[in-house]
Amino acid sequence: MTAAGPDLNSRRLERYLTVANASGARPVILINKADLADDPSSLVAEISPVAAGVPVIVISALTGAGLSLLDSFLEPGTTVALIGSSGVGKSTLTNALLKRAVQDTSLVREHDGKGRHKTTVRQLFVLENGALIIDNPGLREVGIGTAGAGIHDTFPEIMELAAECHFADCRHEHEPGCAVREAVGRGALAQARLDNFIHLMKELAFEQEKAEIGLARIERKCWKAVSKEARNIRDFKVR
Repeated sequence: MTAAGPDLNSRRLERYLTVANASGARPVILINKADLADDPSSLVAEISPVAAGVPVIVISALTGAGLSLLDSFLEPGTTVALIGSSGVGKSTLTNALLKRAVQDTSLVREHDGKGRHKTTVRQLFVLENGALIIDNPGLREVGIGTAGAGIHDTFPEIMELAAECHFADCRHEHEPGCAVREAVGRGALAQARLDNFIHLMKELAFEQEKAEIGLARIERKCWKAVSKEARNIRDFKVR
C-alpha cells in the first residue's frame, strides 16, 4: 500500500512486489489518498509500468472513494495483509472497512508526507463478510532478504529478455550481446527499471551468501557440540 504524494515510489514498490511474490501471496497495489491527487488516473499510469500485471487500485480510505473495488479481494475466509510506509493510511483503511474506529491514526508531516509509527504491533481483524485483514506497522526499509523466488514475477520482461542474451550468466552490465541492454537502447525497457533489477540481484546475492555463511557456522557449531559429547562418552567409558 502506498499513497499519492512523496510516498509513491516505483523502486520501493518493486521491492514490495519481490517480497510478496516470493511469499506466495497474491499482491495488489493500493494507491491511497486519491483525494489529494489532481488527476487520480495519472497515478495508475505512473505505477503500471512496474506493476507487471498486478492490479493497481486507487482509493481514498478517508472519503471511501474506490473502496468497492476491493470487494473481489476481500472474500470470506481470505486473509489480506496491509504493508507499506507509515502514514499511507493502512489503519485508516482498516477503520473504513470495519466501519468503526478500531485503529488509532495520525496526521503526516506536510513537507515530506511521512507519518509517525502509530501502529506498533500487527493486528488481525475480521470484516463483516468473514474476510480477515492484518494491519501491520509501517515499514521504514524494505530488505528483500533471500526472496529470490520473487524476482522472476516482479521483473518478467527482463527475465524474458535475458533468455536472449549471448551469455547464459549475463549480468546485463557490460557483457557483449546483452539483449536486456539492447532493449534499453531502443526504448523498450526503462533504464531505471534495469538499474533497480541489477541492484536487487546484487543485494540478493549478498544476502544469500550471508545466509549460507550463517548456516555453515551453525552447522560447524552443531558438529562441534556432537564431537564434544562423543569425547565425553569415550572418556567416561575409559574411566
